[in-house]
Amino acid sequence: ELGLDTAKQLRFSRGKGCRECLDSGFKGRTGIHELVENDAGLQQIILTSPTVDKLKAYLKSLDHRPLKTVGYQKVIAGLTTLEEVQRATSVDIT
Repeated sequence: ELGLDTAKQLRFSRGKGCRECLDSGFKGRTGIHELVENDAGLQQIILTSPTVDKLKAYLKSLDHRPLKTVGYQKVIAGLTTLEEVQRATSVDIT
């Protein structure tokens, strides 16, 4: 999904927790952000009532980085955990 080199082994960490972080394993905050620039091409697509797939394809053609991708890059950099990115980017429609 991230286009990582599968020959390389990645090691992910998980916070162990302490009194300062209330045993969460996290201290402080780090944001993940997805920005979409509204250009003329995107405006034209929006006017056609596009499918989600069509919007995603257009954004991908602009090298847009979706929210989960940005989060996963922070996991690889050791700034957060995979579980936290999955929790923060999941959608609950109930």
